[in-house]
Amino acid sequence: DSVVNIGSCAFMNCTSLTSISIPDSVANIGGSVFAYCTNLTSITIPEGTSYISGWMFEGCENLQSVTIPYSATQIYNGTFWDCNNLTDVYFNGTEDAWNEIDVGSNNDPLFNATIHFQEKNPAVSGICGDNLTWTLEDGVLTISGEGGMYRYYGDDYPWYPYRNSIKSVVLENGVEGITSRAFAYCGAMENVSLPKSLHYINDAAFWCCSSLKSVTIPSNVNWVAGNAFSWCESLAQIIVDEDNENYASSNGVLFSKDMSELVRYPQGKEDTAFIIPDSVTRIGDAALEGCKNLQ
Repeated sequence: DSVVNIGSCAFMNCTSLTSISIPDSVANIGGSVFAYCTNLTSITIPEGTSYISGWMFEGCENLQSVTIPYSATQIYNGTFWDCNNLTDVYFNGTEDAWNEIDVGSNNDPLFNATIHFQEKNPAVSGICGDNLTWTLEDGVLTISGEGGMYRYYGDDYPWYPYRNSIKSVVLENGVEGITSRAFAYCGAMENVSLPKSLHYINDAAFWCCSSLKSVTIPSNVNWVAGNAFSWCESLAQIIVDEDNENYASSNGVLFSKDMSELVRYPQGKEDTAFIIPDSVTRIGDAALEGCKNLQ
């Protein structure tokens, strides 16, 4: 279970291969990896794999069934090219989740097969900090434990493959920070619950969370990045706990505690005009970014 990657073409032309067991530790499988394995009849792609690489099963003329994980977000061009005996595809999620997968061209055998769905999406979980764990079940992403999250660099946070299924996020008390881009592109997320233990919300933490309508900053938060809520097109208000010593909210707009800095105007706020208070001496980076309703 120490293997995490299978390189491109690793089993290409292994014509005697009839079956293979891929360990759950594998998250990345290269292109053409099983191409022309003409006697391969079935395969299960492990949970956690996001991308089903291009031409992966090209020419697998006896492939009859494949199990695709709930974590899959993209099936590349030609993945099932010339798999003309493919009859059954077992998807470990619901039909709605299947319809969110981006399927490339030259995959006609996939569409000609019978797709088998689950009645509900499975619960998935993992580690997201030295002392933090995460669980996604029934659309609720819960982060538990103590301390801050690991640092992520774009789309490598562990729940990224499931982002379209996340409706709500709950950070339990003990979580101290939200790392950069932790919830970026969770477009279906409508609400988030932040704990009193939280101290910081880093850059682009909620970038493009287009369904998020409201957020409450707890009392102990001492840092909110100016672009933490950028392109949250439905965000109508940012509320701050009255006991917070670093930030304040006025009419749903985020300011520094002394009202000298405009930190963030919610992009989804419906007002067409906004008068900046006389107390403001600084307008933060991205404070008014994307506020299309303002005229």
